[in-house]
Amino acid sequence: MNNAGCGHWRDLTKVDGREATDKCNQFDLYFDRAFRFEATSFREKEEFLVNIGSLCSKYLDGKPPPPFVNVTKKVTKTLPAVSDTMSQMHRNQQELMERGQKLSQLDHKTEEMADSAKSFSQTAHQLANHYKNNS
Repeated sequence: MNNAGCGHWRDLTKVDGREATDKCNQFDLYFDRAFRFEATSFREKEEFLVNIGSLCSKYLDGKPPPPFVNVTKKVTKTLPAVSDTMSQMHRNQQELMERGQKLSQLDHKTEEMADSAKSFSQTAHQLANHYKNNS
């Protein structure tokens, strides 16, 4: 299989098995455009796509793998653990950002309450002094 002209693996945007049946040995890899490949057998195609999934999960620096469409269950079984982990990581990052925003808002409200309490204390002290001196 010749991949001359293809981009780097991190630029892979989609993997299309064209058909998830043993009738088709062709598959497409999408980089800046589609590149069509043909394996010598369906088994070779399936193993190659499994290897691509494994390489993506290993070398994409924490990014989720590109979508794999029209592939067998054997191929997709190599992807969910990575996709689930990545999805959970993204949810965790989002929750951390939201938590940070809420803490920031809470800090701001706490400062406002402290200022309000100080102002209330000063006003109460002034009123007490006023009534004390006028009695």
